[in-house]
Amino acid sequence: MEIYNFPSIIENLGIDLLTLNQREKIELIEYVMSKHFVNIADEMPPKHYLLNGVYTRELFIPAGTLLTGKIHTTAHQSIMLYGDISVMTEDGMKRINEPCIITSMSGMKRAGYTHADTVWITIHATDLTDIEQIEAALFHDSDLSWIDYHETIKKHGFTHENVVKISENINDQILFDINYGVEVQDSTIQGKGLFALKDFQEGVICPARLSGMRTPAGRYTNHAMNPNCKMLANDSDVYLKAIKPIKQGDELTIDYGDTILCQQ
Repeated sequence: MEIYNFPSIIENLGIDLLTLNQREKIELIEYVMSKHFVNIADEMPPKHYLLNGVYTRELFIPAGTLLTGKIHTTAHQSIMLYGDISVMTEDGMKRINEPCIITSMSGMKRAGYTHADTVWITIHATDLTDIEQIEAALFHDSDLSWIDYHETIKKHGFTHENVVKISENINDQILFDINYGVEVQDSTIQGKGLFALKDFQEGVICPARLSGMRTPAGRYTNHAMNPNCKMLANDSDVYLKAIKPIKQGDELTIDYGDTILCQQ
């Protein structure tokens, strides 16, 4: 069963499946689901148990459910109490249809499809006592911006190669003439990115294009699905503007689709 085989949808993303590793395929499933499927997570809320520093989370998953898991920040034990589920992991596909205990390592990403009603339990050590704080500490969402980036640029008639060529063109780049409290650093999104050296509130941060020349903000600000900045045109110049509070150390991000329209 190839649960990531959504050819008509994937074709519109501008992504070649053959170039993806297993983790990226799982993230692609999650992206397609978030865009095109009805989210039924609220219809199957987990049960929470907390005793003596042990947090247990029980999830009932109805038959016929396609789901992806959040990324766990710590290694833990997973128990399938009963059910029948095909699980796509970074190590490959496996089908589990008997009660079992599995050691799950931190940072792993999975997708699954239930062939029968399934109960899945995870067990975690914690010093916290508030369920919301526990879940915030133990689980986090995948950053799917790399997929949204491909869909966004294809929608506007660009390829990744086009974007790289434009981005790396040194003939229209200039340096900042003053210190704006931002710096170019290595990015987990793509190559280099622009990072905040101080806290910012909503408002203009720095110029991105001046008299047709790109500053580091115009060159290195990466795309994100939920950006914290946008590009603001002012006559022929463009400025990077914070659209939400930004903390020191955060990467500054924009929506490339909005940026393309802003500069047309």
